[in-house]
Amino acid sequence: MIKKILAINCSPRKGNNYLLLNTLPKNKVEIINLSDYRIKPCDGCGKCAKLKKCKISDDFAKLIKKINEFKKIIIATPVYRLDVPSKVRSLIERTSSLIINNKNFNGKVAGIVCIGRFGGTGKIQSVNSLLDFLLSMECMIVPPIVIGNAHKIGEIRDDLLAKSSLDCLVKKMMKI
Repeated sequence: MIKKILAINCSPRKGNNYLLLNTLPKNKVEIINLSDYRIKPCDGCGKCAKLKKCKISDDFAKLIKKINEFKKIIIATPVYRLDVPSKVRSLIERTSSLIINNKNFNGKVAGIVCIGRFGGTGKIQSVNSLLDFLLSMECMIVPPIVIGNAHKIGEIRDDLLAKSSLDCLVKKMMKI
């Protein structure tokens, strides 16, 4: 297992989440973009219980394999219409196939980053969605939860609290 942290940029583009994650040292953090993976939504068929894997053909298994290479993960999401983007929701739903087959992320250490508009709503809901997801996957959540304020690409550079919170999160995760 790699000693680095895997940071998953859940934005469909390389916007503020990506910019913030890219301030981290490359020798400690590897960044991947969820947008580089084709993740279809769960269709609720229930076949994963019988097949021991999800029947949908896409990049879900490839993404889970990548996540399983790391003990430590950070999930960074923007807020899209009061919650996480649809691809994040698809990922969350598809992990039901892992839970059913007892292949959760037990023992992984996880951090959360959420960036939304200053004064905008949805950050708490987005964080709650990720918290519920990571806890259901039996991860250990490391504080602080990083909440950034930005809308236009590049505005995150002005959020010094988000940057210092992320640095604190990574330092704590590296000690584990």
